[in-house]
Amino acid sequence: MNKNIILFLLLSLSFNRLLAQQDSVQKTVQQRQLFFTDSVSSALFNFSKNSPLFIKELVPQRISRISIGQQLEQGKLANAQGSTKTNLTYLSSDGSINLSGLKLYGAFYYHKVFEDSTRFAHQSRNNTSTPYYYGSPTNNHYERSIYNFNTLATKDFLGNKISAGVGFDYHIADHFSNNDPRGSLKEYQLDSKISLGYNFTEKIKIGGGLNIGYGKEEVNIGYKNRAYFESTAYPRYVNYLINGYGEPDSKLTNRNYTNGFFRLGYNGMVKILNTNLGSFYFNINQVKEKQVYDYRTSSGIYDLSKYDLTKLNLDILWTKKLSKGTISTIVNFVNWDGADFNTRFLAKNYVYIKNEINLKIDYSKPGKKHLYNYTFSLNNFSEDRLDGITGNKIDYNNITFNGSFGFLSHLSHYKSIGINFGTHYILPLKDNFFVNNVTEKLFTQEVIIYDYLYNTSQRFGGSVAADYSFPFFKFMQASVKLNVVYTDKMNIKALDRNITSLPGNDRLFSNISLNLYF
Repeated sequence: MNKNIILFLLLSLSFNRLLAQQDSVQKTVQQRQLFFTDSVSSALFNFSKNSPLFIKELVPQRISRISIGQQLEQGKLANAQGSTKTNLTYLSSDGSINLSGLKLYGAFYYHKVFEDSTRFAHQSRNNTSTPYYYGSPTNNHYERSIYNFNTLATKDFLGNKISAGVGFDYHIADHFSNNDPRGSLKEYQLDSKISLGYNFTEKIKIGGGLNIGYGKEEVNIGYKNRAYFESTAYPRYVNYLINGYGEPDSKLTNRNYTNGFFRLGYNGMVKILNTNLGSFYFNINQVKEKQVYDYRTSSGIYDLSKYDLTKLNLDILWTKKLSKGTISTIVNFVNWDGADFNTRFLAKNYVYIKNEINLKIDYSKPGKKHLYNYTFSLNNFSEDRLDGITGNKIDYNNITFNGSFGFLSHLSHYKSIGINFGTHYILPLKDNFFVNNVTEKLFTQEVIIYDYLYNTSQRFGGSVAADYSFPFFKFMQASVKLNVVYTDKMNIKALDRNITSLPGNDRLFSNISLNLYF
């Protein structure tokens, strides 16, 4: 009898210990999932990717997550060279770990994209300001396979006085259309950051380094139907060469080119941590990119166009713990300044300028049973395109207001449910439109004028998102997320020109995903 009692006690203790270990594991993985439901934590986490020297403070010691999801975006309220329907399946994974003082963060993303009704854009969508590309009037169905690999690492040396950091971004993709004209685009891009920092004190740190990158795009246009090959008898299937921002020329032979990229620039950062006013992070990234478009044969390489593009990013983050929550404010400034060299006219023709100012404020208020998130953001966006040959000059300046409120409720047995409501409003501020009507043809009507009307339209919309989280296989936490965003066109400018097509009335975006945290 005594032996049975002792055996029962031993089994009970073992069972209770097992339950305690399981309970500890579930609590740990749930905390990793809840990290991404906090709007301030997510904002700081995303900001950390600007510099490898930021991940020590802004990325948790250990996170691991895998996401698989489906996105559907449809509606004719889009730019002229966009897709009226995009179906995207994605798989992503990222995580961080600390190995003997070496902080590592890595991420992998795979996107499989199906686009319908894409016009005048045999492009990778990774080089949006390009002055040189192919396009055709007919609706193309594009399929895209996109892979991205990202790594950030940092480590302290010499008694934590010196910090070294490196970052690598590798992008590789294959794009093709399965109807005539059949575009085929293959690309890769590799970017790296090398940074060195000096820690003056535990609170003040400064650093800087180099940004280096290179890449290539290979573009080819073919036809299955021989009737369209090297012929203008079927105007909708003619392949055009867009070189600048004016009317293009038909390109019936030698329909391929290579675009080589080389990037060189600098980065810098300042960290002021844990003061009475909070913590401050400053970051600057500048890159001068050179693009060379050429045609290659067995007899030689022939330059087609050259394009210089300078990219500047300035980022500021302030965050502070308050009595009942945490607040963060991020200010971001982006400037792109591009100009081409037209080898046909041996002069600069195309000029592109983009300026963007972003302000985003997040406030999160946690509690025992609930978490509340408040977000407000402003985005001021302007673009300016000039074509010297035609004299075309189009620019616009918009401001976008975003606001959202969300809450998450903790349920029993490590479950939670959350919902978020948002709204956005796009207000045109000013614009200029000068397009030479002497040279006006199809591209001017269906791309240049169309995009001007779209970019100067007033738009309003709303969003709703839901998230349900639960334990999964005892050592993981799972969440199912659903997000829907709707945008409606409120009004459009009146333009005294020949209008052949107008932007649609609305756009709907939806996303559903399964996310695993471990």
